[in-house]
Amino acid sequence: MVQNNPSINEAAQAFALALPPEKHQDSQEALRFARWYGENKPAIDLRPVDIELYVETFGANSPLASARAESLKTFLAYAHKQNITSVRLV
Repeated sequence: MVQNNPSINEAAQAFALALPPEKHQDSQEALRFARWYGENKPAIDLRPVDIELYVETFGANSPLASARAESLKTFLAYAHKQNITSVRLV
């Protein structure tokens, strides 16, 4: 269970705990995003522009960009379903 108004890091950790072991890469991307965004920032403040800026850091030519984007999308969908974010981000 996620507390009310969790930080982005707390949301990422809850997401990681909810995943089966074979989805480890999704949890790693969520935690990487939390570090980039600011671990202590409230997840409720997350906006689409934040996601866009983060995805730009992947690099268009990176062979892992697509997989990282999919992992991030999985985390954001989880956050929305858990009412962690105030807007739908995916």
